[in-house]
Amino acid sequence: MTAHKVDSPSTDSSSDSRSGETLDIIARETGIDRSLLLPDATIEALGVASLDLTLALFELEKHFDIEIPVVAERASDGTPQRRGVPNTARRATISAALSNSFAFGGLNAVLAFGTAA
Repeated sequence: MTAHKVDSPSTDSSSDSRSGETLDIIARETGIDRSLLLPDATIEALGVASLDLTLALFELEKHFDIEIPVVAERASDGTPQRRGVPNTARRATISAALSNSFAFGGLNAVLAFGTAA
C-alpha cells in the first residue's frame, strides 16, 4: 500500500511472514478488507482516513518494535527532509508560540507568546 502509485518490480511477498503481519495490522486498524490491500493500491483509492493510518503506523511500530520516521517534505533537490523524529534536535527560528489547555468545568486557558517588535 502506497501513498501514491509507484512503479516497482513485482515480488512475491507471500513468503515473508512480516508482509502478511503488516497487511493484517493495516486491515485491522483501518477497517479495510484485507483482500483490497494490494501492492499497487493507494491510500486515496482505499479511502483510508488519516487517523486510521496513524493508528496503523503506531501499531506497526509497537508490533515490530521499530520507529517509523516521518518524512514531511522534500528539499528542492528531492532529498527527504525528516521532521518529528524522536530524540533528534532540529534547529528552527521561532517568533511565536501558542499553548492551549481545554478542561471540563470552564478551566480553559490559551497562552500566546511572541517576540517584541
